[in-house]
This record gives sequence, C-alpha cells and structure tokens, in this order.
Amino acid sequence: RPSKVLRMPATSNSIKGITGTVQSTYPASGYISFSFWTKLDSDSSSNARYIVTTTNSSNQDGIFISFNTSNDVRVIVFNTSAGLKGYDSSAISNLSNWNHWVVTINISNLETVPEVYQNGVALSALSDISGTGTGAVTPINKIQLMGNDSDSSTVELQGSLQHLAVFTGQLNQEEVTVAYNSKDLSESSLSSKIIDYW
Repeated sequence: RPSKVLRMPATSNSIKGITGTVQSTYPASGYISFSFWTKLDSDSSSNARYIVTTTNSSNQDGIFISFNTSNDVRVIVFNTSAGLKGYDSSAISNLSNWNHWVVTINISNLETVPEVYQNGVALSALSDISGTGTGAVTPINKIQLMGNDSDSSTVELQGSLQHLAVFTGQLNQEEVTVAYNSKDLSESSLSSKIIDYW
C-alpha cells in the first residue's frame, strides 16, 4: 500500500486520534459509506479497537466503527436522544494483515443493518446485538476521532489505518471493488462522492 499511514500502537497511555474539521457536505438522510485499510498489531486484543467515530455540532455521538474483543467488526449508530443500535459481524481472521473495509450505513434509519465488505467481498449479514434506538442517526458534523473513541479512552486502534474515505451514498459492489483496487481514491471514479479523505 502507499506509505502514508496513521499509526496507533497499543499503550497504557491514551493517544488521541486525529479529529476532522467541520463539514457542511455530510448528507442529512439516505446512506453514507466509509472505506479504509487497517493492519492491526495482533489478531486479538483484550480491548476494543476503534477505527472512526462521528458527532454532530453539539458533540453528540453518531456512528462508532470498531473491532471488538471477539474480533468482530462492530457498528454502533446513535440518535440524538442517545438511543442506539449495535451490530456485529462474525469473527474476522487475519486482522494483523492489511485488510480493506467498506461500511455502508443508512443514516435515515438506525434499524437498517449496515453492510460490511472485507477486501471487496460482502460479509454475511451483521447481527443485531444491542439497543432499541429508532429513527435517524445523529446528523454528522465531523469525523470526531480516527483511531480512538475519545481522548480519555484506552481503546486505540492498536495498529495502522490508511486511506480513510467517507462517501455520500451507499457504495454498490462495483464501487466497492473500485475502492479496493484504487491507490488514490481522489483519482478514481468515486472521487465525486468523497466527503472526507485522509
């Protein structure tokens, strides 16, 4: 992969991830999609390993994407009343290798199960694991933190994160394949859909 990587090693001291700038281009309804590469330090951990979180202008939680302690991909979506829905994939192997991920989320409806792709291939449907939240996801104002869920937390990514992109709309299989094969998404056929890209 290209050389620019956000490195977040495991540590007893909290490492605050990168905080994005406020954007006016996040959609208020419909779908949003995330694309990123990860290479974790190990295939297992006693702590969750966060990839990205979002908030609104009042810093209310919106979307959390992480690997949990069972090596599942976990997606948690919140509404503005702090209601939530949580979803898990089945256990993922080889997390210590470079893997490409796409996560698509219906921000109009917490109860729509997110879709997750690993290395261009759709995972089996995620399981509904927690929460009774309904309605729309908390409007996204910015990417709150990449590689952690808060500056007082100890759930660092414990690995490397690369080419995090946020897209408006739901990427389909063809577009997921483009994202997987692209060396620079800003020069790909998906460039017009990019909201944020690191």
